[in-house]
Amino acid sequence: MWVNEDREDMFDGKKVKEVMDSYLGSKIDFYTKSGLSKSTIISMMATRNPQADNLEKLADFVKAPIDYFFNRDIEIDNKFLEKKNKQSIKILVEEIKQLTKKNTLMEIEIERLKRVIEDSQFHKAD
Repeated sequence: MWVNEDREDMFDGKKVKEVMDSYLGSKIDFYTKSGLSKSTIISMMATRNPQADNLEKLADFVKAPIDYFFNRDIEIDNKFLEKKNKQSIKILVEEIKQLTKKNTLMEIEIERLKRVIEDSQFHKAD
């Protein structure tokens, strides 16, 4: 059976890439939270016929209608991307806070150890 590759209403794997690239979290976070593996996402980007359940998972994750991933002349409200980006920003801010907190604790511990070393060297000099 011959398939017309130029049909305008075909699935567009580039849109999967666009959604993933617009996600502000890490790619690993994207795979984990979408419920799809890296190989599944890569396959979706390369194919014209993804599995329906995978497409549904992705659409649900990014809060987009399934039609978004097809070359169809429809209007899509980009609020789903904006909402996900805002959520991603919140996640990144929390991660930065945790890293800053860990870094601060390490700096405090390093200073404490420096003082212990200085004190022990001071006492050895006596």
